Formats: sequence, C-alpha cells, structure tokens
Amino acid sequence: MQTLFADTIIKSLYTATYRRCVREQNGPDIIENMLCLCPNHHNQFDKFSFYIDYETLKIKKLEGYEDLKLNLNQKHKLDREFLRYHYQNYLKNNP
Repeated sequence: MQTLFADTIIKSLYTATYRRCVREQNGPDIIENMLCLCPNHHNQFDKFSFYIDYETLKIKKLEGYEDLKLNLNQKHKLDREFLRYHYQNYLKNNP
C-alpha cells in the first residue's frame, strides 16, 4: 500500500483524526475526519509539524512535500472543517 506522502511502499498505515490530535477535544471517529498516514507522518501531524491547507488541500511546512496536493479517493468526503481545526492548532503550536 502506498502512503499519501511517500513514494515508498509500507505495510502499515495509521489513521489520523484531526481533533484526536489533541485528545481532550474528543473529535469524532468518522470517515470525514480521517486520513491514512504512514507512522512517521502520523506522528508529525499529531505534533503539528505540518498542516494541510483546508482550502487547497496542499501540504504545508513538510520538507520535500511542500505544496503537493492530497490525492483523495472520490468516495472519501473529507470535511475540511477538521483540517481548518488542525491548522488553527498548528498556528498555536508554531508561533
């Protein structure tokens, strides 16, 4: 299975849910609030090391992936409000 952000093939992917990045927020475990990330990018996403622009779906602040656009399956109806929420937390954690 190929990761969203890497050209290498890996065996395991992790699900990132945006509001779950900050566990106290109790974000919903729904498909509209999920991305599949490799373990390294999942960890970086949880630590607000990078974000995904909620308007353009472009990756930001991730070296080697800057401005690449997410390639989503048409059946995956990603709710951009969760990306906006993650971006707001990115700003708080990266003044």
